[in-house]
Amino acid sequence: MTSIKIQKIVRDADGAIKSGSAAIIDTVYVSTGCKNHCTHHVREKLGSVLYLGEDRKSGIFLSPTKGLVQYSAENDAFDEVSSGDPRIRPGLVTSNTEIHTVSGDAYLLLEFLGKEGISGIL
Repeated sequence: MTSIKIQKIVRDADGAIKSGSAAIIDTVYVSTGCKNHCTHHVREKLGSVLYLGEDRKSGIFLSPTKGLVQYSAENDAFDEVSSGDPRIRPGLVTSNTEIHTVSGDAYLLLEFLGKEGISGIL
């Protein structure tokens, strides 16, 4: 059985979601003799919650792996969502671009070219 685990939801005065996170949880029932127990395994992190359906089984999330997506636990499926979707509150960040710069390789190459005396080619 698949469900959405929602954590630390913060809502404003109008009831719109300001922050929170979610994950896809698989529930597995384990028979341990006289009692049955269930365990919950995180299948995938959904990331920040931007919109959550009334039934709490679907919503729009800013996933760290998939970007801006809609997920439904009933269908167990992801759908694409545009950043201008009317269900998303205006002002929320809908992109998770990370600026990552690696300058070490370029610096090493320039230092090598300088020591060999051929940096003038550039």
